[in-house]
Amino acid sequence: MGTSALKEEVQDFLLKEADLADEWALADWLALWADGEIAYEVGPLNMDQKPGLRYDQSLFLISDNRFRLEHRVLRIGKPDAHSESPIRSKIRHFYAHLRDVKEISGEITFRVNMLITRIRADQEGTNVIPGVVYFRLVREDSQLKIRSKQIFLDVQMLSSPGTLTYLA
Repeated sequence: MGTSALKEEVQDFLLKEADLADEWALADWLALWADGEIAYEVGPLNMDQKPGLRYDQSLFLISDNRFRLEHRVLRIGKPDAHSESPIRSKIRHFYAHLRDVKEISGEITFRVNMLITRIRADQEGTNVIPGVVYFRLVREDSQLKIRSKQIFLDVQMLSSPGTLTYLA
């Protein structure tokens, strides 16, 4: 596959992933993850944003394997999830500046800038969280699937309770 075709395929995948997260379609979002070993990580604040930084090298805010990610999605998806109660947040994920798209030995790696906005009916203002995301995708049955998603936030501190519940 040519570089531009691969980049377009990745962009389409990112739009789908963001739409599912924004719509709180968490079971469908979880289905975007590959079979086998996976990693969903939110790196430490105030650190270099380096792909491959490991949770055993620094304190990560989130470091989920499949079991923990599935249970996180179950908890967040419940109608009585404390951080999203009494009304679910309105979320928007924006991805921009897709860079370093490479496919090597069946694995697609890239980085993309991220901006997430969150509005809650019971709070004033809008939370805005910028960051960078490093993805590793694989193909399963000709579909792109997430093997790992490593997020580094461009913030000094998290601004409100529940901030991490919607980072999907």
